[in-house]
Amino acid sequence: MTDVPPDAYLLDRVFAQELSFQSVADVAALPDAFKIEYAWDWEPRDTDTFYVLFGVRGLPGKDRAERVTVSMAALFRREGNPQKPALVDFITTNGPTMLMPYVREAFSNLTGRGLLNSYLLPPVNILVLRKTFKFESSAGARKLADHADLGTAYGIAPEIMAQVVGVSPVNDVVIPGET
Repeated sequence: MTDVPPDAYLLDRVFAQELSFQSVADVAALPDAFKIEYAWDWEPRDTDTFYVLFGVRGLPGKDRAERVTVSMAALFRREGNPQKPALVDFITTNGPTMLMPYVREAFSNLTGRGLLNSYLLPPVNILVLRKTFKFESSAGARKLADHADLGTAYGIAPEIMAQVVGVSPVNDVVIPGET
């Protein structure tokens, strides 16, 4: 058995938050091309565990009249007091990177059960994609702002939490299925 480092983020489990597939009958009203949107969020569960959520939504087009949503979640546990990567880096880069294979596999399986062939998601550069993730408007940041004890436990600087106050609760990258 491998020894667990004294200060680390550990993956406890991965699970599907949403898996949905729907064929669209009225093709005439659709845009020309099938469109892919990625989604991210995170939320602390308590002082030692947190969720990272990552998903993809396929919006129907005339070329592929299907609406597909895949949202996966991972439960991570903090062991000790990990310093590297920093929490914000972990939840915006490492977490989504770990979830991407699960999202890709589920998306391919769902689309393969429709009338068209499986849709294989193209490779994604998470480092580029993470630039669209706004930590300040994430569910996790809002929860930390509302619960100072959690913010302290997660080591989020007060000046970062001050940015959350007054921020719209809707993240630019929305977890599929949330409105």
